[in-house]
Amino acid sequence: MRIVLLIVVVMVVGAGSSHGDLIRRLKRMHPAISTGFRLLSFERLTGSAADGAALTIGPPGSFDSAWIGAPDVHFDGSIYRMWYGGAAVLPYYTGQPTAIGLATSRDGLHWQRANNGEPVFKPGPPGAFDECEIMGPCVLYDGGIWRMWYGGLQRPGTQPRAENWEGVIPQGWECRIRIGLATSHDGIHWTRENGGKPVLDLGPIGSTGDLQIMHPTVLKEEDGYRMWYASNSISIPHTISMATSPDGIHWQKYRDGAPVLGLGWYVTGPAVYRQGDEYLMIYSREDLQQNVWIISAAVSRDGFHWRVLNEGKSVADPGPHPPVSGPRPAEEGSVHHPSGMIREGNCLRFWYTENPAQGAYRIGAGKLTFDWPAQTSPSAGKRIDSDWFSLPE
Repeated sequence: MRIVLLIVVVMVVGAGSSHGDLIRRLKRMHPAISTGFRLLSFERLTGSAADGAALTIGPPGSFDSAWIGAPDVHFDGSIYRMWYGGAAVLPYYTGQPTAIGLATSRDGLHWQRANNGEPVFKPGPPGAFDECEIMGPCVLYDGGIWRMWYGGLQRPGTQPRAENWEGVIPQGWECRIRIGLATSHDGIHWTRENGGKPVLDLGPIGSTGDLQIMHPTVLKEEDGYRMWYASNSISIPHTISMATSPDGIHWQKYRDGAPVLGLGWYVTGPAVYRQGDEYLMIYSREDLQQNVWIISAAVSRDGFHWRVLNEGKSVADPGPHPPVSGPRPAEEGSVHHPSGMIREGNCLRFWYTENPAQGAYRIGAGKLTFDWPAQTSPSAGKRIDSDWFSLPE
């Protein structure tokens, strides 16, 4: 099952001078030549679920009984919160309901579903851009509230098809996915913003990003918000682009939504961490020779020009899976769609989707260990905003 996404046609409304300053500053920046992110090792952390996973699918009859994945995790100094996508059918992207659940943990390894196992955010009303499925949340605690950017799927077959889709995308499988925003005071009860309309929309038919945009990762910076998002179209499949916003609602595509440089095609599901004046991205990349998704890492000084670390090799492990005789089933052994990263000492912890066997989706945990240089500020880049907390070093 191949994971599909999209690029945005972004609108900017009322962008202030500070947002203009951000755009000008981005244009002056250059690619990183050297980097403070010196990766030493990856370790898969053993969770309390089956085969050492952090979280597995729910019981029969639950909203997440067939598939879970694409998590985002936050830590407030005592409690970890994980928002994740879940579905009761496979494959998803079929118009069957996909919702977002919440689990909590004291250590990031032993998780308990919140809200009595019910989803905390469900698809929108008929006709809405997210009427069928919602997935790939990115959550920030910002200004005393939680903000969640997410991908929403409109019912397949309800919009015009592009001519270049014929023979490539079957009739009735026109999976238009756009990015929306919801807010919450408790992380459980959510309200759609922007009148229930997407905050990041698709390009016109035939353009780059005319099919899907999804799996955003958002950082709040001094001059506003910055988003990296996955995009997909027939002309340019599976790329990652960047956008900026003064308020988290009105977004402007950077360089008209052009894919970021250095990562290539067949990449998706970005998660970005800032340390001082550098950005670290872990992201999904399709290994076309092995027919699996892996998680690679890259570094950047400006967020647009990236340099791949570790020779592009995977920095995550699918965990135990049954031996395979003969050709491996499609995408068995994949890892993809990592969460945002949380720093603990010289390590970055993250969570990700595991697919150790065909259709056996679950969420794993891992950590990357780095040799942090002395000149790199230890306090920069945490996924924290004002009105929140400070993580222990």
